[in-house]
Amino acid sequence: MQAPTSEWFANQVRQVIGRLPSGILEHVSNLVVDVDTEPDEKTLLDAGFTWDEIKQGGTLFGLYEPIFQVSGLNDDGLSHQSPMRIRIFSSAIVDACDTIEEVRHEVWMTVIHELAHHFGWSERDLENFEGGLELPNGIFQPRHPDAD
Repeated sequence: MQAPTSEWFANQVRQVIGRLPSGILEHVSNLVVDVDTEPDEKTLLDAGFTWDEIKQGGTLFGLYEPIFQVSGLNDDGLSHQSPMRIRIFSSAIVDACDTIEEVRHEVWMTVIHELAHHFGWSERDLENFEGGLELPNGIFQPRHPDAD
């Protein structure tokens, strides 16, 4: 398989965001989504990996994180939410997949997984939920490759 370009990955991420229901979109205005090549050691350590896990190839497909913490009220007296970021790690996903279809699917699964963290879902919550993302014709399924 030829490795997809960073532009291809960014397009896949845009497709996921573009297919979200409007009720969800209205709650992600403070969210930035970036495509990075791979997490660095500090990111992996901060995410809870041990040095041994990192040496053995442990990695992340995506990460949900605050850009910076802001608290308090805006000038208009309304509550202010801190900007948040989702990072999708393209090399980690490509390395774990054998076909472009698998890469496409994993990009979708990873974006949805990280978005769920934005809405307060824990890793434990997601263990039970992610099987539902496999439903045929579901909103979170990638479009057919011919549709790109």
